[in-house]
Formats: sequence, structure tokens, C-alpha cells
Amino acid sequence: MPSTTAAATATLLMLGSAFLHAAVNALVKVSADGLLTRGYMNAMACAFAVPALFFVDPPTVEQWRILAMSLPVHALYPFVLVAAYRHGDLTATYPVARGVVPLAAAGISVALAGEAISPIGLLCLAITSAGIAAFAGHRGSTGRRAHLRGIGWALLTGLVVAVYTVIDAVGLRVGDSVATYIVWLLLLDGFCVALCVAMARRGQVQPFVVAHWPRATLAGVLGVVTYVLALVAFSMEGVSRLAALRETSIVFAAAIGSLVLGERFGWVRVVATLLVLIGVAGMRALG
Repeated sequence: MPSTTAAATATLLMLGSAFLHAAVNALVKVSADGLLTRGYMNAMACAFAVPALFFVDPPTVEQWRILAMSLPVHALYPFVLVAAYRHGDLTATYPVARGVVPLAAAGISVALAGEAISPIGLLCLAITSAGIAAFAGHRGSTGRRAHLRGIGWALLTGLVVAVYTVIDAVGLRVGDSVATYIVWLLLLDGFCVALCVAMARRGQVQPFVVAHWPRATLAGVLGVVTYVLALVAFSMEGVSRLAALRETSIVFAAAIGSLVLGERFGWVRVVATLLVLIGVAGMRALG
């Protein structure tokens, strides 16, 4: 059992990670080019991973196979995420994308691994689905067509995240070192995404970096920090409670979208946000 001090520290670290995750997504949302911002962030993650290679073993054959399956899905992520933010409000697309992840991951686990879901887990799935449906029916600050496109891309974003989450969960369990998989994933994912974005935005990378490197660098650094904070927190206390606590990023994103970006929120989205938060947190902690 962790000490009271360790538990409190882990809680604060995870809340900080949740807030920064929402803040990073807000920076991507408002950036001059969200795709180039994501590419720049991944290039930074790749650079941060290079020194760590000296402290981990090479991947095993099994880890290489899983990395080969995971990387194409990771490479798709920034494209669908940016499409969601291009069309929809942060206060709608972010909670939907986050809410779909455990829904889809649970479905994949049941279908492929035959994992059972408890009655409480099913209830939490239903609550999360109700929250997502509420978001889909409330267009907020955007036009109806743009809102529906944003929700559609957000749903796809959540599905993509769920797929690579399930794959990476397997990758972390094979081989002798969890650190090996994490470091090589950061390295290869960062390189692949940066390369894909550079190809998609051919000729635009250098002008973007020259004009927007301060904000893009901030997003990149915060992206690494939020990941590190979560890992440190997980090393201090049980994963289930902290994973649920990290879903407070949904609330932080809603607050940032409403208070900073000026997106119309309203009581429907308040209720929808709470439903998604309760459902996702319940699935993490109880399901």
C-alpha cells in the first residue's frame, strides 16, 4: 500500500497530466496548422527518445512484430484528430474521442480475447454512450454539418486510439522490459508520424517551423511532460484509480474550450461531459 504522502503526490501528478493533456489538445486546435503541429510534436518525442536508447535493450522479435502492427495505426492518429478539431468544437470533439476509447477497447477485447465485462462495466458503457449521444445531438458553436463532421472524426479518432491502445497493451507484456517497448515506440512513432506529416505537407514544413516554432515547441514539451507525469504517477500508486483520475482531462478540456476559446457550452454539454466522465472513470476503476 502506498503511503498517504505518495498517494497524494500521485494524485497531483495525474491531475497535472490530465490538465496538460487537455491544454496540448487546445494548442493543436488553435494552431495555424494542427497537422504540422502534431508532426513537430512527434519529431520532438523522437528526439527525446534517442538518448534513452543507450539505457534499454533492443526489442525482441515479438516486440518488433507488435511495433510493426502499432506504428501504422499511430501514424493515422494525428490526421483523424486534426480533422475532428478542424470541424468541431474542442468541448465536443475531445470528450467524444476520449469517451470512445474505452468503449471501443472493451469491444475489441471482448471480440478478440474473449474478455468478460462485469455488470458495472456494462452500466458504465451505457452511461458513456449516453454522454456521447448527447454531444452528437448538440452542435454548440458550429453549424450542424460541421458539428456532425467533427463528431464523426472524433468517433474515428477514439477508435484509432482504442486499436493502438490494445496493440500496445500486448506489446508492453511481451519481452523482458517494458521500458524497451516504450522507448522504441516513442522513437519509431515520432519518426513515422513526422515523416508522414512532412510528406502530406510537402514544402510547408520549413515556413511553418520558422513562423510557429515557439508555440509548436511548447506543445511538444508539454506533450512529453504529460506522458512522463502519468508514468511517474503510475509508478507510485495503483493503475486503476489513477487511470480513472486522468479522465478529468475531459473536464479540463471543456473548461478550456468554454473559458479560453469562447466555445458555447450550455447545460446539455455540461450534462454530457459529466456522463462521459462518470462512465469512463467507472470503466477504468470498476469495470
